[in-house]
Amino acid sequence: MYYHSILKPQVEEEWAPNTDVYADKEGLVVKMEVAGVPRSAIDICYEKGQLTVAGIRNDPTLESEKTERRFTQAEIEYGHFKRVIKIDIPVEVTRASAQLQDGILYVRLPWAKEAEQQQITVTLDSE
Repeated sequence: MYYHSILKPQVEEEWAPNTDVYADKEGLVVKMEVAGVPRSAIDICYEKGQLTVAGIRNDPTLESEKTERRFTQAEIEYGHFKRVIKIDIPVEVTRASAQLQDGILYVRLPWAKEAEQQQITVTLDSE
């Protein structure tokens, strides 16, 4: 069998991890595939209705091997990544939490408590 060897290009562009966003009874959940990314390399920020997850995934074999490699297939993304998710549902960001489990990042944003209903009386000014 013949394999065409290629050099894996060194790309400096950001990549975007596969992401699912869903709602459950407790709030909004962002589930992101970040296998091989250590906790210390992930930044999570919420600002102005946007959740941003950014970080970096390094190729550990590239750091330990100083020899040139030729790839027959190169699909794993390395380098900086960033994903911005618009959140247009009221959530309570002060109670947000994140967990990294088996290469999957879970960011949980609890539903915002609805404002208490208040009844007020409005008096019309006399003419």
